Amino acid sequence: MEIPRHLPCGRCAGGHLEQYSGNHGRRVETDQTNPYGHSARLRAHDSCQHANMPIGLTHLGEAIVQRLIERQPNRFLELYGLPPSGVHGGRVFREAELLPYAGRRFDGASRVDLIVPLSAIEALPVEVKLGETRLSKKRVDDEWLSGCGTSHHDTAWTGNMMSILDQLIPANTPDQHLVARVDGADYPLTHAWCVVVRRRTAAAWDGDGSPAFSRALIVVFENLVAAFQPNEFDDIVRELISFPYYDTWINGA
Repeated sequence: MEIPRHLPCGRCAGGHLEQYSGNHGRRVETDQTNPYGHSARLRAHDSCQHANMPIGLTHLGEAIVQRLIERQPNRFLELYGLPPSGVHGGRVFREAELLPYAGRRFDGASRVDLIVPLSAIEALPVEVKLGETRLSKKRVDDEWLSGCGTSHHDTAWTGNMMSILDQLIPANTPDQHLVARVDGADYPLTHAWCVVVRRRTAAAWDGDGSPAFSRALIVVFENLVAAFQPNEFDDIVRELISFPYYDTWINGA
């Protein structure tokens, strides 16, 4: 279930909005006058006795980037360095499952954040990392680019998705294309992949601060957002957090 959209709060004034939490069934509010970045945290309103439940860009990051690419595919392709040929079929897919590779399966948690179909037979894998902390070169290299191993008597792969996409696999493994499956369709993935990060992270990764990627190219989130007006960006977020509350929570209970 997506996080629900903001609902008008009859007791709050000054541009505050009330929000129903799908996870906790509590009501919280946010200041709609500045909905971006760290200021998008939901704050308790004393007069309404709302619970304090923060929400940030990272909670919806993958879904937001998915919608941005679908609506402005050529902007994304331009930032990545590809010709503006659009997205095949007009859809970008989230949480794509990987098929077995070189005779070994991936565990259920090994899903690509996004895949962007470039044709009927090829897709670009994308990882989305929109946090602004804990993304140092040392952490990425030590934890996420530490390489892939095997488990379950050599029948399964282990390793972070960044290691998988960078194909940091044992040297004796055949060099093949990873393949993702979405809605019954199989997409061989390009050897090169993309990581979407905030501008501050990209700046920290510049030069000697860059993680040891061998196949990844960086797209700056703010550069992708720049193709949209503020109200257009707001509309995208509202669409993501909107669903029929009564039917879902009451009739669907």
